[in-house]
Amino acid sequence: VGQSGWYAVVQERRDRALKKMEAGHHALAKFLEGLGTKEAFLGSRWSVWEVLKHLDSQAFVDSLEKLMAGESEMLPPFDSRDAHLKRDIQNLMDTSARLRKLFSGLSAEQLSRPTTPPNSYNNFPSLRMIDLMERVVQHEGNHALQIEATRKYVAEFSAKDRAVTFAG
Repeated sequence: VGQSGWYAVVQERRDRALKKMEAGHHALAKFLEGLGTKEAFLGSRWSVWEVLKHLDSQAFVDSLEKLMAGESEMLPPFDSRDAHLKRDIQNLMDTSARLRKLFSGLSAEQLSRPTTPPNSYNNFPSLRMIDLMERVVQHEGNHALQIEATRKYVAEFSAKDRAVTFAG
C-alpha cells in the first residue's frame, strides 16, 4: 500500500473510531440524564460518581495535545501509578498546608462571616466561617482512620498464609 493508500486506510479507521466514540458518548449522556446526587453516590464496587471521576480524561487529552503539537515525543508510560500516587499525596499535603495557613490567619471578624446558605433539604443550617472550620478540621482525621482500617483489611486478606475452614 502506497502512502496515499495508507492515509486513506488510517482516515477510515479514524472515522470508525470516532463513530464508536460518539455512540459511547451518547450512551453515557443518556444514562446520566436525570441523575440525582443520592443515586450518583450509591453503588456496590464503584458509585456512578467514581465512574465519572475515572472517565475524567483531562490529563490524557492534555498529553495527547502536547504530543500532537510536537511538545513531547511520546505519551508518558501507561503504568505510572507510583508517580501518580506520590503526586496525589504531595498535592493532598500541599492543599492541607494551604488550608491550615488560611484558617490560622483568620481574624475574629473573618471567623464570624457567613459562609454557607442554609440547606433545608438536609436540615443543615447556615454556617459562619468558625462553624465551617470546626466541621472541616476533623475531615482528614476521620479519613485517616478509614485508610488505616482499609490498609489493615487489605493486609489481612492479602496474607499468603491463609487458612480456610469449611463447616458443613
